[in-house]
Amino acid sequence: MRLSDELQYSILSYKNRDHYSNSKIAKKLGVHKTKVAKTIQRYEQTGSINDHQRSGSKKKILERDEGLICFKFLNGELKNEISSGLVLFNNWPHQIRLVS
Repeated sequence: MRLSDELQYSILSYKNRDHYSNSKIAKKLGVHKTKVAKTIQRYEQTGSINDHQRSGSKKKILERDEGLICFKFLNGELKNEISSGLVLFNNWPHQIRLVS
């Protein structure tokens, strides 16, 4: 599970400003020392706390269209499209994609 941005910035602060060891940071923040080490390593390599972009299939629909689909689904406007296989819901409400 990904650490919150706030927690990652705290890790970097303890490491760079206070010069704490990874183990001491982990105990102080209540996270595993591997998470501390990976956060520091990622920041040193990329200059950012954000995850690197991974390969994979591109989004089938735009985010704004995803919101529209959710809105229409919640209002009961997508019954025909769902039954015809136009919209596919995986792990609702997190992943929605159109099926062509």
